[in-house]
Amino acid sequence: MKLYILGPDDLGEGLYTLIAETGEGLANHLCSDGGFAKGDLEAHRPERQVEWHKRFGDYQVQFIGEGESRGEMTQARLLELNDEWWAKVEAEKAQQTAMEALQRVSVESKPTEPTPAPQSESTPSGRCADCGERCLVCQMSL
Repeated sequence: MKLYILGPDDLGEGLYTLIAETGEGLANHLCSDGGFAKGDLEAHRPERQVEWHKRFGDYQVQFIGEGESRGEMTQARLLELNDEWWAKVEAEKAQQTAMEALQRVSVESKPTEPTPAPQSESTPSGRCADCGERCLVCQMSL
């Protein structure tokens, strides 16, 4: 796995970004000079090294256009991959949100058993045997 550093064309002061060859943005850092970018983004960050070794296995950090990547990966292609990665993340997020909403609706709209009306016996006078009045239960059963 290759992790590419993007930064100012003159490698001077500016924002440097580390992006995996998959398009995933991993880190940003404002550097006073491009010579500090590798250290600021990865080499002097052991917590990042541990995390990225777990996720990617062996990896190499290099600037776009440096070493064997010359012609292999361009800034335009890496940014295109980054756009694709973000679109995938957004689609997964939307799908997760939809699934959670569906689960909430499913739980909230679960049919409940109707509570049966109490069965009262009416007296010949039309009065409820339970309450002695002309209650709704009695009137419906008369």
